[in-house]
Amino acid sequence: MDGSPVKETVEKIAKEFQEAGATKWDILKIIKGLENEKQPEKKLRKKAVELLREINPKAAEVYSSFEKLSVYTSSGVRESFDRGNIIHSLLKETTLSRTTAEKIGAEVEDKIKDLNINYLNTALIREMVNVKLLEFGQEEAHRQYARLGLPVFDVKKKLSRGIYENKDILLEFNWLEAIPEKARQLHFDSLAHIVAAEDFSSKPYAQSTFLKLNSTSIENAVIEFGKKLGALKKFSSLAPAARSANFSFAKLLGKSSKKKKRFYALMLLGQVDRALFECTDVKPVLGLDLFSDGELDLSPAQIDDAVDFALETIHTFNENRSEFNFSIAVSCDSKFRLKLIDRPLLEKGLLFLNCSKQRVVPLTEKIYLDKGQGISQYFGLNLEKMAFDSQENGFFELLEETLGEFKAAADLKETILSEKPYLKENEIEIEKFVPALGIYGLESAAMNLGGEGNAKLAEKMLSAVLKSTGNKWVVNEFSDAAGIAKFAEVNRKFFAEVPEAKGNALAPFKKNFLRLHSCNSIKELEALMDENAEFILLDAKA
Repeated sequence: MDGSPVKETVEKIAKEFQEAGATKWDILKIIKGLENEKQPEKKLRKKAVELLREINPKAAEVYSSFEKLSVYTSSGVRESFDRGNIIHSLLKETTLSRTTAEKIGAEVEDKIKDLNINYLNTALIREMVNVKLLEFGQEEAHRQYARLGLPVFDVKKKLSRGIYENKDILLEFNWLEAIPEKARQLHFDSLAHIVAAEDFSSKPYAQSTFLKLNSTSIENAVIEFGKKLGALKKFSSLAPAARSANFSFAKLLGKSSKKKKRFYALMLLGQVDRALFECTDVKPVLGLDLFSDGELDLSPAQIDDAVDFALETIHTFNENRSEFNFSIAVSCDSKFRLKLIDRPLLEKGLLFLNCSKQRVVPLTEKIYLDKGQGISQYFGLNLEKMAFDSQENGFFELLEETLGEFKAAADLKETILSEKPYLKENEIEIEKFVPALGIYGLESAAMNLGGEGNAKLAEKMLSAVLKSTGNKWVVNEFSDAAGIAKFAEVNRKFFAEVPEAKGNALAPFKKNFLRLHSCNSIKELEALMDENAEFILLDAKA
């Protein structure tokens, strides 16, 4: 990299030092002392403060008091307080003069420095600015700058009655009231990402469900399936995954012909697409089984009918794949079941769940479950930033501390959700849900601490994660798009240089620990099933 992030960081530090009372001469000497540094921002800032303390102890003391002021921003990161943001927003949103805006910004800054505020966010700053506007007799500007929202008491009341869907208000409520302080700080410092934080006190992250139908005809049952699936989507952050969908119709198919089953399959796919049409952030999944696990009271003929229906649904889906806004996941209990699927269909690519050793159910295209009914909360872990913020010994201490905060937050969320009557009424049993952890930056973390391609250190990292989380948690490669984008942006912003993994040295290791498997031939698919790989994406080209 060209070092420009370091230059930007030094300029920012210099500006902050000047506001703390450092002279231009002091700042020039500090910049000179940092000119050859290529450190992460945290270490660069530490060295800069040491230099300031030697050159101008009084300014260093003032700066230390400033440094404690950090703002939890609406973009999900924690930043140093800057009264320039107040001035900018006042000039943008009101008709105030610059002189008045600057005076209000200065007085609000002074007030904040006098207070010991634990959670300083943009909403609180706006409240303080509004008070100053009234003190200055600027009632019209106050009206223009006023923030519309709900009191915490009212939000609690709404949540006690049922699902409440105002994302912005719920997000602010959860950061302020529900999510533990240390977990919140980890999120805003980008060491972690609490996925769908707006739903922390109201709904689980993802659910997989088998839909029991009451209709006595196949046509009505398909319509009922779509309605029930659509009704469930408001009770989880992600669209519900319908598992074993073909077996919902096992007792109704009778002696339906191949042509009829294909018609019902097209009808079912259309109902699912309509039910989940608006769920576009993460592609929903429809699960189809090529075997019966014995939990349903079915005759051999009914099982055969359900499997045939799954095959016709796979065929119909692949013929019209571009028309549907969801994926299908095919569950098998042996590689011999693959022979039931026409080879040309396999070659178009499918997601397979290997149930030869235990039942595995789909949640999304990238997340599956081998335990429980769904995921209560999904956390992202930024190993890359964690490695940059610490040395090897400190890394594992920070990792253990972070995982402890995740576990506490997950337990709290499960307690909160277990008291929600609307979840129980819809057969969503929170005690059957498990927390999940997504790993981000494994390769670069291992490279940063132990050199390029350090598989042993990567193994040690993941072993520590798996040991700490235990059997209850689902651990996978982080798949939340917003969290990944945030981690990538923050890591580029704060670090002078982010190492990139070269080659694929850790790929076999990651497969063993995180069970991520892909293949591009039917032969490879069969081999992976022999190896008991659970989550297999076939993307065959020939």
